[in-house]
Amino acid sequence: MSKRNKTIVLLVVLVVLAGYYIYQNFGLIPGLRHMPAIVLEDKSASLPLDDETKAEVRHYFEGVSIEPKENDLNHAISLDHSVGRPQLSQGKYREAYRTYQKVLAISYRQASLMGIGIALRILADTADRANNLDEALFANLLAYKVAQTMKNKEEMGVVELAFARMLKDQDRSSSVMWLLRAKENLKDSRYKEDYVRALPSLASSLRGFGDNEEASKVLEESWGLGTIARGVSYPEMDEIRGSYRLCG
Repeated sequence: MSKRNKTIVLLVVLVVLAGYYIYQNFGLIPGLRHMPAIVLEDKSASLPLDDETKAEVRHYFEGVSIEPKENDLNHAISLDHSVGRPQLSQGKYREAYRTYQKVLAISYRQASLMGIGIALRILADTADRANNLDEALFANLLAYKVAQTMKNKEEMGVVELAFARMLKDQDRSSSVMWLLRAKENLKDSRYKEDYVRALPSLASSLRGFGDNEEASKVLEESWGLGTIARGVSYPEMDEIRGSYRLCG
Protein backbone atom coordinates (compact mmCIF):
# COMPACT_ATOMS: atom_id res chain seq x y z
CA MET A 1 0.00 0.00 0.00
CA SER A 2 1.40 3.38 -0.93
CA LYS A 3 2.14 6.05 1.62
CA ARG A 4 -0.75 8.19 0.20
CA ASN A 5 -3.29 5.36 0.57
CA LYS A 6 -2.10 4.65 4.12
CA THR A 7 -2.71 8.31 4.99
CA ILE A 8 -6.27 8.21 3.55
CA VAL A 9 -7.13 5.03 5.50
CA LEU A 10 -5.78 6.58 8.68
CA LEU A 11 -7.92 9.71 8.17
CA VAL A 12 -11.04 7.61 7.60
CA VAL A 13 -10.39 5.67 10.82
CA LEU A 14 -9.88 8.90 12.75
CA VAL A 15 -13.15 10.38 11.38
CA VAL A 16 -15.09 7.23 12.35
CA LEU A 17 -13.58 7.21 15.84
CA ALA A 18 -14.32 10.92 16.29
CA GLY A 19 -17.95 10.41 15.23
CA TYR A 20 -18.36 7.53 17.66
CA TYR A 21 -16.86 9.58 20.50
CA ILE A 22 -19.24 12.49 19.84
CA TYR A 23 -22.23 10.13 19.73
CA GLN A 24 -21.26 8.57 23.09
CA ASN A 25 -20.36 11.85 24.82
CA PHE A 26 -22.71 14.37 23.22
CA GLY A 27 -23.83 15.95 26.47
CA LEU A 28 -20.30 16.08 27.90
CA ILE A 29 -18.74 18.20 25.18
CA PRO A 30 -18.82 21.89 26.28
CA GLY A 31 -19.49 23.20 22.80
CA LEU A 32 -22.58 21.04 22.41
CA ARG A 33 -24.17 21.48 25.82
CA HIS A 34 -26.33 24.33 24.52
CA MET A 35 -28.01 21.99 21.97
CA PRO A 36 -30.30 19.72 24.06
CA ALA A 37 -33.02 17.67 22.39
CA ILE A 38 -36.41 19.42 22.45
CA VAL A 39 -38.77 17.57 24.79
CA LEU A 40 -42.43 18.63 24.87
CA GLU A 41 -43.92 19.32 28.29
CA ASP A 42 -46.08 16.37 29.30
CA LYS A 43 -48.33 16.52 32.37
CA SER A 44 -50.34 13.41 31.45
CA ALA A 45 -48.98 11.47 34.43
CA SER A 46 -51.26 13.60 36.63
CA LEU A 47 -54.42 12.58 34.76
CA PRO A 48 -56.76 10.66 37.10
CA LEU A 49 -57.29 7.92 34.49
CA ASP A 50 -56.14 4.31 34.62
CA ASP A 51 -53.30 3.17 32.36
CA GLU A 52 -55.61 1.26 30.02
CA THR A 53 -57.84 4.28 29.45
CA LYS A 54 -54.80 6.50 28.87
CA ALA A 55 -53.51 4.07 26.25
CA GLU A 56 -56.91 4.04 24.53
CA VAL A 57 -56.99 7.86 24.46
CA ARG A 58 -53.45 8.00 23.03
CA HIS A 59 -54.58 5.68 20.23
CA TYR A 60 -56.76 8.50 18.86
CA PHE A 61 -53.87 10.90 18.35
CA GLU A 62 -51.18 8.39 17.41
CA GLY A 63 -48.84 9.88 14.83
CA VAL A 64 -50.01 13.47 15.44
CA SER A 65 -47.06 15.87 15.67
CA ILE A 66 -47.14 18.85 18.03
CA GLU A 67 -44.76 21.78 17.73
CA PRO A 68 -43.43 23.25 21.01
CA LYS A 69 -45.33 26.49 20.39
CA GLU A 70 -48.56 24.49 19.96
CA ASN A 71 -48.17 22.55 23.19
CA ASP A 72 -50.36 24.93 25.16
CA LEU A 73 -53.96 24.60 26.33
CA ASN A 74 -54.82 28.06 24.99
CA HIS A 75 -53.76 26.87 21.54
CA ALA A 76 -56.05 23.84 21.86
CA ILE A 77 -58.96 26.13 22.80
CA SER A 78 -58.18 28.36 19.82
CA LEU A 79 -58.11 25.33 17.50
CA ASP A 80 -61.50 24.26 18.84
CA HIS A 81 -63.23 27.63 18.47
CA SER A 82 -61.45 29.15 15.48
CA VAL A 83 -60.73 26.09 13.32
CA GLY A 84 -62.65 23.00 14.39
CA ARG A 85 -66.11 24.46 14.87
CA PRO A 86 -66.11 26.35 11.54
CA GLN A 87 -65.00 23.13 9.82
CA LEU A 88 -67.90 21.26 11.43
CA SER A 89 -70.43 23.94 10.47
CA GLN A 90 -69.16 23.79 6.87
CA GLY A 91 -69.42 20.00 6.75
CA LYS A 92 -65.64 19.52 6.48
CA TYR A 93 -65.64 16.49 8.74
CA ARG A 94 -62.34 14.95 7.64
CA GLU A 95 -60.54 18.20 8.30
CA ALA A 96 -62.36 18.57 11.61
CA TYR A 97 -61.32 15.05 12.61
CA ARG A 98 -57.65 15.95 12.13
CA THR A 99 -58.11 19.23 13.99
CA TYR A 100 -59.61 17.50 17.01
CA GLN A 101 -56.91 14.84 16.98
CA LYS A 102 -54.49 17.70 17.61
CA VAL A 103 -56.80 19.23 20.24
CA LEU A 104 -56.85 15.81 21.93
CA ALA A 105 -53.06 15.45 21.78
CA ILE A 106 -52.48 18.87 23.35
CA SER A 107 -55.21 18.39 25.98
CA TYR A 108 -53.74 15.02 26.93
CA ARG A 109 -50.24 16.42 27.37
CA GLN A 110 -51.64 19.34 29.36
CA ALA A 111 -53.73 16.96 31.52
CA SER A 112 -57.01 18.73 30.68
CA LEU A 113 -59.92 16.32 31.20
CA MET A 114 -62.39 18.82 29.75
CA GLY A 115 -60.33 19.24 26.58
CA ILE A 116 -59.93 15.47 26.24
CA GLY A 117 -63.68 14.95 26.66
CA ILE A 118 -64.65 17.59 24.10
CA ALA A 119 -62.18 16.26 21.53
CA LEU A 120 -63.30 12.65 22.00
CA ARG A 121 -66.98 13.62 21.65
CA ILE A 122 -66.33 15.35 18.34
CA LEU A 123 -64.11 12.53 17.07
CA ALA A 124 -66.98 10.17 17.92
CA ASP A 125 -69.48 12.37 16.08
CA THR A 126 -67.35 12.61 12.94
CA ALA A 127 -66.79 8.83 12.98
CA ASP A 128 -70.57 8.36 13.26
CA ARG A 129 -71.13 10.67 10.28
CA ALA A 130 -68.67 8.51 8.33
CA ASN A 131 -70.81 5.46 9.19
CA ASN A 132 -68.06 4.00 11.37
CA LEU A 133 -70.35 3.09 14.27
CA ASP A 134 -67.86 0.93 16.16
CA GLU A 135 -65.27 3.69 16.34
CA ALA A 136 -67.95 6.27 17.15
CA LEU A 137 -69.28 4.22 20.06
CA PHE A 138 -65.79 3.50 21.40
CA ALA A 139 -64.67 7.14 21.27
CA ASN A 140 -67.94 8.17 22.89
CA LEU A 141 -67.40 5.59 25.63
CA LEU A 142 -63.99 7.11 26.37
CA ALA A 143 -65.61 10.56 26.51
CA TYR A 144 -68.14 9.15 28.96
CA LYS A 145 -65.36 7.77 31.19
CA VAL A 146 -63.75 11.20 31.20
CA ALA A 147 -67.06 12.91 32.11
CA GLN A 148 -67.59 10.41 34.93
CA THR A 149 -64.06 11.04 36.20
CA MET A 150 -64.83 14.77 36.28
CA LYS A 151 -68.17 14.00 38.01
CA ASN A 152 -69.70 16.44 35.52
CA LYS A 153 -73.38 15.54 35.05
CA GLU A 154 -73.84 18.03 32.21
CA GLU A 155 -71.02 16.53 30.17
CA MET A 156 -72.32 13.05 30.97
CA GLY A 157 -75.74 14.09 29.70
CA VAL A 158 -74.36 15.38 26.40
CA VAL A 159 -72.47 12.11 25.85
CA GLU A 160 -75.58 10.13 26.77
CA LEU A 161 -77.53 12.02 24.12
CA ALA A 162 -74.87 11.06 21.58
CA PHE A 163 -75.18 7.40 22.58
CA ALA A 164 -78.96 7.60 22.17
CA ARG A 165 -78.64 9.10 18.70
CA MET A 166 -76.06 6.57 17.54
CA LEU A 167 -78.10 3.61 18.77
CA LYS A 168 -81.52 4.83 17.64
CA ASP A 169 -81.58 2.64 14.51
CA GLN A 170 -79.50 -0.18 16.00
CA ASP A 171 -80.98 -0.85 19.42
CA ARG A 172 -84.06 1.15 20.35
CA SER A 173 -84.18 -0.16 23.92
CA SER A 174 -80.60 0.94 24.60
CA SER A 175 -81.29 4.26 22.90
CA VAL A 176 -84.23 4.93 25.22
CA MET A 177 -82.12 3.99 28.25
CA TRP A 178 -79.49 6.56 27.27
CA LEU A 179 -82.18 9.18 26.62
CA LEU A 180 -83.64 8.63 30.09
CA ARG A 181 -80.21 9.02 31.66
CA ALA A 182 -79.55 12.16 29.61
CA LYS A 183 -82.92 13.55 30.69
CA GLU A 184 -81.96 13.24 34.35
CA ASN A 185 -78.46 14.66 33.91
CA LEU A 186 -79.47 17.61 31.71
CA LYS A 187 -82.58 18.62 33.62
CA ASP A 188 -82.10 22.02 35.29
CA SER A 189 -78.66 22.28 33.67
CA ARG A 190 -77.19 25.11 31.61
CA TYR A 191 -77.65 22.89 28.52
CA LYS A 192 -81.34 23.71 28.34
CA GLU A 193 -81.51 23.49 24.54
CA ASP A 194 -79.96 20.01 24.53
CA TYR A 195 -82.46 18.93 27.15
CA VAL A 196 -85.45 20.26 25.22
CA ARG A 197 -84.27 18.65 21.98
CA ALA A 198 -83.88 15.30 23.73
CA LEU A 199 -87.49 15.18 24.93
CA PRO A 200 -89.26 14.69 21.54
CA SER A 201 -86.88 11.83 20.70
CA LEU A 202 -87.66 10.25 24.05
CA ALA A 203 -91.39 10.73 23.51
CA SER A 204 -91.15 9.18 20.03
CA SER A 205 -89.39 6.13 21.44
CA LEU A 206 -91.90 5.78 24.27
CA ARG A 207 -94.72 6.01 21.74
CA GLY A 208 -93.02 3.27 19.73
CA PHE A 209 -93.19 1.06 22.81
CA GLY A 210 -96.91 1.84 23.19
CA ASP A 211 -96.56 4.11 26.23
CA ASN A 212 -98.57 7.04 24.88
CA GLU A 213 -99.41 8.40 28.31
CA GLU A 214 -95.77 8.84 29.35
CA ALA A 215 -94.90 10.12 25.85
CA SER A 216 -97.60 12.77 26.19
CA LYS A 217 -96.18 13.92 29.54
CA VAL A 218 -92.70 14.20 28.09
CA LEU A 219 -93.94 16.22 25.11
CA GLU A 220 -95.96 18.50 27.35
CA GLU A 221 -92.79 19.25 29.27
CA SER A 222 -90.84 19.82 26.06
CA TRP A 223 -93.47 22.22 24.76
CA GLY A 224 -93.46 24.25 27.95
CA LEU A 225 -89.68 24.43 28.09
CA GLY A 226 -89.29 24.97 24.35
CA THR A 227 -91.14 28.27 24.54
CA ILE A 228 -88.47 29.66 26.87
CA ALA A 229 -85.33 27.92 25.52
CA ARG A 230 -83.69 30.52 23.28
CA GLY A 231 -81.77 27.99 21.19
CA VAL A 232 -84.82 26.02 20.05
CA SER A 233 -85.98 27.15 16.60
CA TYR A 234 -89.53 27.50 15.28
CA PRO A 235 -89.26 24.38 13.06
CA GLU A 236 -88.22 22.39 16.11
CA MET A 237 -91.17 23.78 18.02
CA ASP A 238 -93.45 22.70 15.17
CA GLU A 239 -91.98 19.21 15.39
CA ILE A 240 -92.71 19.13 19.11
CA ARG A 241 -96.28 20.33 18.47
CA GLY A 242 -96.79 17.67 15.79
CA SER A 243 -95.48 14.91 18.05
CA TYR A 244 -97.71 16.11 20.84
CA ARG A 245 -100.78 15.78 18.60
CA LEU A 246 -99.82 12.20 17.69
CA CYS A 247 -99.93 11.25 21.34
CA GLY A 248 -103.36 12.77 21.73
